[in-house]
Amino acid sequence: MRTRPFLSHRRADRGAVIALKRALAVYGVGGWRDLDDLHLGELGQPTFERAIDEVTGGLLWYGTKRVLGSWYVNSVELPAAVRRKRREPDYPLVPLFVTVTPAHARAALARPNGLAPDDHATFFEAHGLVRGRAPIEPFRAEVARKYVRSAVKWLKQDGYSVAVTALAEPGGTRDFTFDWRGVLDSESRELTPGTTGAIVDALHAFRDAIKPTAEFPAVTLDLDLPLPLAMLVGYEWRPATRLKLTVRQRRRSGIVRVAGDGRSRRGWPDWDEQHPGGGGPCVVAVATTAAPLTRPLRAYAAEIGASKSLELLVPGELDASGLRGLARHVAAQLRATNAEGVEKHLLMAGPAALALLVGASSNANGPTTMPFWDGRGYVSPIVIG
Repeated sequence: MRTRPFLSHRRADRGAVIALKRALAVYGVGGWRDLDDLHLGELGQPTFERAIDEVTGGLLWYGTKRVLGSWYVNSVELPAAVRRKRREPDYPLVPLFVTVTPAHARAALARPNGLAPDDHATFFEAHGLVRGRAPIEPFRAEVARKYVRSAVKWLKQDGYSVAVTALAEPGGTRDFTFDWRGVLDSESRELTPGTTGAIVDALHAFRDAIKPTAEFPAVTLDLDLPLPLAMLVGYEWRPATRLKLTVRQRRRSGIVRVAGDGRSRRGWPDWDEQHPGGGGPCVVAVATTAAPLTRPLRAYAAEIGASKSLELLVPGELDASGLRGLARHVAAQLRATNAEGVEKHLLMAGPAALALLVGASSNANGPTTMPFWDGRGYVSPIVIG
């Protein structure tokens, strides 16, 4: 990932730095940390310098009383970051004053025991963040939000390659990678409590950071997500927010690129409408699989006391026009249900691109509840919109 920061710290602070890396991962940038990213047999100093010069896209200095006395941080890591800052003025060199004040750090890092005078001046001219008495978790989120803005400024682009994953190890050289594996149990499909708000905040932070870079910033997405999270991404980055989305959808025959705008297929089958007899929500179910969702739909409708269900089966692989058209068709049905003043739930079986495009096509749809599929039934619903 091009924008991930080098996490400069003392190993005695590793627990706190690992927690910061997890927060940064949710926000799309992650972090390079020695014990996580060094390979067996690599030499320490050359590898660290190469990581700062070439592999990472910024540096976060984790300022504690411990790190002030680290010869390695002060003599190897910070001088390398300062040299890059001089070459690239927008390079995100970010001091984090966690348990020390800027004045204390400034004095402690002065020569003869710290940085050379020119490096010292450059480092402390870099805009950082002071924790003060702030609780640690909100501080980590603030660090992540501000680092994303700095990384976007450093990239100087009007288009961005982005991966969003909660199911597989991220890889590749994309600009940003939102890694949500740490907040989703891959078996139970349960999100860590409070995580939905953090995910939405992360999506907003990226969206707001790139909006000034172009009239309609282009985002090319690779998704490895459960369908509710794919729909959430599409909703938070829908065209009304001025983002131009393209999703790379894996198929048996290869990768198909599906732009959010363009020609869309029409002429879909009618919805199969049923009335289970409850007095609760309407359940909308759509599948592109060989088998319909009828059995899990009925079980879920009975569980929530649904008053109505609408089911649509469109089996087979869809091309870009088909995915766009079906997404708009589903979003239109959700919109019509919302206009009736009925609470609505959405069940889906199909590609992540379809779920993302349903979210991106949502406009005045009102809140939609969408549960996760855990292999046996629908669980852990989230509300989108």
